[in-house]
Amino acid sequence: MSTVGLADLLGVSGKTIRWERPFLFLAALFVGDLFFLLVAPSVSHSDSSGYSYEFFHFAGSFDWLTAFVGDVILGGVALAAFRWISKTWLAVPAASIAYVVLERPALYVLYKLLRSEEFSSYEWLFAPQSFLLSMLWVILIFTGIALGLRWMRHTWLALMTGALAGTLLHRILAFLIQQLSGRGELMTSLFFLPFGLLSTALLALVFYGFLRLTSGSSLGQGEGKQRISRGFFLGTIAVADGLPLLIFEVGTLLLTLEVWERRDAAPALLLYLLASLMATYGMIVFSVLIYRMWAAIQDGHARTTPGRAVGLLFVPFFNFYWGFQTFAGFAADYNAYVERHSLNVPRLAPGLFVAYMVLCLLSVVPVVMWGTAPITFIVGLFMVSKICRAVCAIPHAVVEPAR
Repeated sequence: MSTVGLADLLGVSGKTIRWERPFLFLAALFVGDLFFLLVAPSVSHSDSSGYSYEFFHFAGSFDWLTAFVGDVILGGVALAAFRWISKTWLAVPAASIAYVVLERPALYVLYKLLRSEEFSSYEWLFAPQSFLLSMLWVILIFTGIALGLRWMRHTWLALMTGALAGTLLHRILAFLIQQLSGRGELMTSLFFLPFGLLSTALLALVFYGFLRLTSGSSLGQGEGKQRISRGFFLGTIAVADGLPLLIFEVGTLLLTLEVWERRDAAPALLLYLLASLMATYGMIVFSVLIYRMWAAIQDGHARTTPGRAVGLLFVPFFNFYWGFQTFAGFAADYNAYVERHSLNVPRLAPGLFVAYMVLCLLSVVPVVMWGTAPITFIVGLFMVSKICRAVCAIPHAVVEPAR
């Protein structure tokens, strides 16, 4: 069986919360939802022609917005429930109840603000059947994963099997509940089932992939006492910068191609605003990393202080030059620091840091930025990983950073 539990994967089982883990879970939820929104077809019904199905239907920005808000709420309640309730069998229903209690009013507000012209009734949002189906989805997904982690040896297999089993059972129960209410339609349920399963499989794969990226094979253990938490910085920056980039790039493309209609402009704007808030948090975390990495090599020979390294990056135009000093300069100063103290640790390759800054400059050029921004993001993650490993490799016995 797996040596980790669901609380371990969410980063809330230890004395301190591993704050990158809830972010990773949020990213996995949204990527899974986004796959469904981009790939799943649409279904319409009329009394004369019955049900009709449309393939290659891209959901509008309002659906993106509600999915993002719902995922944020689910990530938050999962963090709280599994942190405060030690028993999984109690934490799962608590998370499901908190989810519907918070998500339904949030959806109501969004509908009233952005879809009031077509939202004549909100009773379906608070109908018992709607509440029950949402609660069942959360319960079955979490229960499936928790049981998979308990009964299976490999974490990736437990995540995949548990999530898929929970989704399949939810679809079956949803159909039966709808049948009892006279609204069930077998063909529609079967039609959407493969897309729901693929979306859930992607959720499990993305979550596991992020966990391995940030923590290696020790998914259930802390990092111990280190100068810099690689898991926190790499995981947080990956999600806080990656999700907004995905939203901006794909959303803007759909608006430009007029796949999203005029009425999608307001939901898209609100979605962009929420993504910008997340990106701002990512920028703050990145700034903390810059401060900490420069603080680690302050022995009187570094070219700049930690505060100056961060502060001058916010000076317009000058930051084009200063970025090279902050990143490529750090690689050079770190290597010199290692030489001065005769440390047997790997050196940093300045080329990676120079490449990152060149890509950053290209990413502010109109049109070109749409191609270079994703490459910049990927190279940036490699750079963050190298920085964290390099700083953590410095023995604590070496000259301490200047205070």
